[in-house]
Formats: sequence, C-alpha cells, structure tokens
Amino acid sequence: MNVGKSVKVAIAKSEKSVGWLAAELGVGRVRASVIANSEKASQETIEKLASVFNMKVSEFIALGE
Repeated sequence: MNVGKSVKVAIAKSEKSVGWLAAELGVGRVRASVIANSEKASQETIEKLASVFNMKVSEFIALGE
C-alpha cells in the first residue's frame, strides 16, 4: 500500500488540490504535502483521508496499489 499514491490519485479524480486537502484535514499545506508523498500512514490518517474523499478505507487503499 502506498498512501501517497492513493492521495495523488484521489486528488486527481476529485479535481481537488493539496491546499483543499490541507483545509479538509485541518493541517497546513506542508503537512498535507508530506502525507501526499508518504508511503505509509497511521490507520487514523488513512481513515481520515478515506472520509475526506468520501470513500471506504478499502477503496482508498486500492487507489495506491
């Protein structure tokens, strides 16, 4: 599982930006960028990301495989 790839694909599919993601997660743009370039993340972060993109966790993870 590559969380960063999942984030990048989800952003592209939803036609959103890293800035939008940062606002949705309540973090700064730098932190959102770090997440978007990470291979791993905590279960809590993955659940938040899936929720932000309106997906099931399994759907979100599948984007990065």
